[in-house]
Formats: sequence, structure tokens, C-alpha cells
Amino acid sequence: MTKYKLDKQVQERLNAVNELNIKIEEMSPNEARQIPWTAGDGDEIPDVGCVVEIGADGPFGPIPMYHYLPKDAAYDDELPAIVYYHGGGWVVGSRNGHDILCRHLANTSGCRVFFC
Repeated sequence: MTKYKLDKQVQERLNAVNELNIKIEEMSPNEARQIPWTAGDGDEIPDVGCVVEIGADGPFGPIPMYHYLPKDAAYDDELPAIVYYHGGGWVVGSRNGHDILCRHLANTSGCRVFFC
């Protein structure tokens, strides 16, 4: 078996989840949706330039999306973009559970982040 060395913060997060003894495979979707997958207790919410709820046309109606602008960017600046799909098998996860990560991505990359 191959062993991988994880980033210190990733390893700390995995250790914290393991200590909680969470067994997602035994949870209902509603129970799993209550877990803040990417936000921990005490995490500060980073300031960004703005967060705007936008949408995109989808084949079955509008798709909700959120636009995160880096802290020191102006809204009309031309910036690269990251489209972040949270995954979760389209069953678990939410905007609130990934908000801190999207803010962090915007500020550290200097990119606009579109979360859907």
C-alpha cells in the first residue's frame, strides 16, 4: 500500500473528524448535511471583496451560484476564475459548509470564485 504525506492542515482536519467517530455511511442524508465539512469551530470568516448570489440557466431551471471576489479586487477588474463544485454526490454539502473555503480560494489565488 502506498503511503501519502498529507499537508499538516489536512491531516489535522482528518484527525479531528476521526476523533468525532463520524460514520457517514450510517447517517441519513439529513444528518450528513448538518456536518460543516470545510469549516471548523473557531475558524474566522475571511473578508472578501464581495459575495454575490447569481444564477445560471439550467436545463431544468435556474442553477444557484455564488460569486466571490478577492478582498483587494474591484468588481470590474479582469481576473482569472475558478469554478468550484462542492461535490457531495449532490446529496450532502451546502454553500454554508463551503463558504470559508471559497473565500480562502478567492483571497489566496487572486481569482474570482464561482461556487455551484
